[in-house]
Amino acid sequence: RMLRTRAADVVLGPSLDGGYVLIALRGPVDALFHNVSWSTAVVLEQTRDRARSLGLTVGVLDAWYDVDDADTLRRAAEESNGSRVAMWWRSHPGERL
Repeated sequence: RMLRTRAADVVLGPSLDGGYVLIALRGPVDALFHNVSWSTAVVLEQTRDRARSLGLTVGVLDAWYDVDDADTLRRAAEESNGSRVAMWWRSHPGERL
């Protein structure tokens, strides 16, 4: 909605670990992803600061968890009962990460 209403050029969905689970852009902005310390607790902050330095407006959603390992995959499957992730998780009980 933020992109459609032009309230933001970039929308970030923060993850609980300092990164983000979602990024949406009005259009391509390659420079936004340069010099980011990927897989660290400052990814969100760096991306937000970089966007602002490029003159982009930034919208931020509520924080959420990202799926990085078996525990968070299980959590996603449990919280999204009818999803493909949940169906796969239930149909492959012996194939855990």
